[in-house]
Amino acid sequence: MTEDKDSGDAILERQILAAKRKRAAIVARGSLLDFIRFIRPPPEFPDDTDQSAFEVTPVARLLCEVMEKVERGELLRACVSIPPQHGKSDVISRAFPAWAAGRNPHKHLMLGTYSQDFAEDFGGEVRNIINSSEFAQVFPHFGLRKGEKAKDTLVTTKGGKLNFLGRGGAGTGKPADTFLVDDPIKDDAEAQSPTIRKQVWGWFNKVAFSRIHKFSPVVIVHTRWHEDDLIGRLVDPSHPDHDKSIA
Repeated sequence: MTEDKDSGDAILERQILAAKRKRAAIVARGSLLDFIRFIRPPPEFPDDTDQSAFEVTPVARLLCEVMEKVERGELLRACVSIPPQHGKSDVISRAFPAWAAGRNPHKHLMLGTYSQDFAEDFGGEVRNIINSSEFAQVFPHFGLRKGEKAKDTLVTTKGGKLNFLGRGGAGTGKPADTFLVDDPIKDDAEAQSPTIRKQVWGWFNKVAFSRIHKFSPVVIVHTRWHEDDLIGRLVDPSHPDHDKSIA
């Protein structure tokens, strides 16, 4: 009798966990923060959605709120300046492209960074998220075209594209409903070079604003190595290259 009761309790517990997991997946479709928690289950408790390997910090919560506004079209221009190791790329350049694609698989997103290799690292990580079982639970009808394993371009079955571009790349023929820039300058050494800073500014203006349309959000995130960096030129009205229509 006790054995039957133990067996019944185990079945009931599994059913409760399954119901909670289904509910958590539905919530994650509309919440970036809940999505990140869902796709990062703790190894020791993979089915318990009350727990997550992702640490919800005040910075992470704020970044998720910003990027949700971007996804809804409520915020068309955003600059994020946070020191390294605070999780900004985890939210903005890894989780967000996957979540946004799941919600709108027909749209196009472009992410630019300081090198093509680094851009493809982002692309590979986004692909891994999309191919995970957790993502499939949140967006069960989403899919990538079969047979395509490239890291620089992910194409959905609905025709949407996620493009990952290194600084200097033209992105020819690649439209962007959302344009993200993550660390266009690699490090302090590059930031101290007037030539590199000029190249970044020229690349941003040429590529970003030739790929987007009137309602495309543009998000820039990087460490502030120099006051004359990309964010500096965009937000400082006294800078000689400041363009109010762009900023």
